[in-house]
Amino acid sequence: MSIDLGVGILPDAKTREMAIRLSRALGEKYRTSYTLGHSYHPHVTLYQATFQDYATLLNSIGKIRHLSLTGIQLEPEDLVVTPSNYIFIRYAKTPELEELQSNVINSVASSRLKGVPTIWDKNKVALSPEKAIAVQQWGFVEAFETFDPHLTIGRITDDNMDCNEVLSLLSGIYENIDFMPIELVTYELGADGGCLNPRKI
Repeated sequence: MSIDLGVGILPDAKTREMAIRLSRALGEKYRTSYTLGHSYHPHVTLYQATFQDYATLLNSIGKIRHLSLTGIQLEPEDLVVTPSNYIFIRYAKTPELEELQSNVINSVASSRLKGVPTIWDKNKVALSPEKAIAVQQWGFVEAFETFDPHLTIGRITDDNMDCNEVLSLLSGIYENIDFMPIELVTYELGADGGCLNPRKI
């Protein structure tokens, strides 16, 4: 028995509300694997991996309970549609955000379950050589150099999807506002890495 878990940050109310509006608009036009709102929570992931159980992760996060989010804010760069049909808001990397992620990974990565199919294997996501190495070393596709801070709006499951059409649909809802982190949380992974049942650290 194993469980896929993550560590991430939840946004301020304005960013959360915008992300939910974007996700709902996407779900009204396309088939998606989930919609942000009641069950799935807008967030930025700092770490994800497979663990033996939830207790294993909780036992390893003691070192990061003291971490402060003061002074951390995420500046949006653009709205992205990936080759794997994920739609997300990409944020700029800052030294403060990279330090936060480094502290999280150094605290929890060693307790992950090794020798099992990764989250990206399960979700059939093609990885670049650099990201494949990150998964092998740290159990996470976006560790350190490959960190790509983003808030996922959803993943389209329709076969025929036009990227420009998606961006045009969302451009009228998207607001270029900073993501202000309000909580550092652990969470269970839902469909395509979505955040379920976040628990404050």
